Amino acid sequence: MQTPFEIIREYAVESERLRRNFLKSRAADLERTAFDLARRLAAGGKILACGKGADDAAARMFVAGLVDVCVLERPALPAMALAAGCDFARQVRGLGAPGDVLVAVALADDPDVLAALEAGRERGLLTVGLCGQDSAPMARLCDRLLAARQPSPFFAREIHGVCLRLICRLTEHYLFEHAAALTAAHEDFDHAHP
Repeated sequence: MQTPFEIIREYAVESERLRRNFLKSRAADLERTAFDLARRLAAGGKILACGKGADDAAARMFVAGLVDVCVLERPALPAMALAAGCDFARQVRGLGAPGDVLVAVALADDPDVLAALEAGRERGLLTVGLCGQDSAPMARLCDRLLAARQPSPFFAREIHGVCLRLICRLTEHYLFEHAAALTAAHEDFDHAHP
């Protein structure tokens, strides 16, 4: 039987290994996702987020980081968590508009979260999904998919938390520390799509 300190030490080692491996392999995806969120916010869009159960808590923490202060003292960013217990797709259709972003957190394929992503696609939102394992249904509905690729829900949710905190921090970075990158990307987009 392990002692409490052995459990803590084992957790710390495994958690660090998983985070390091995930961030090493998915850093470009995180950066691109945050850049896309910042670009949409700079153009007047907003962020909607949803999840059920513990995933709802993760979505709400993400929104809190955007509305409140993540790292920088800055204005609140337009973001809201969809009401749990209500039809997510209906909320997306009522609140979402082209140029907005939907961030959906679902450890496993949840019909309500998948319906919200589908509604987001129909409304012209950028759809971002975080899932536990690779999810074919989410992949089909998401412009950006960040799969924790962890069979353990405990560690998958930890990876989701890291992703959401980094996306928040990088979004702040682009909006308030490196806004020139957004302007350059907008000009490049305009020239490529006259």
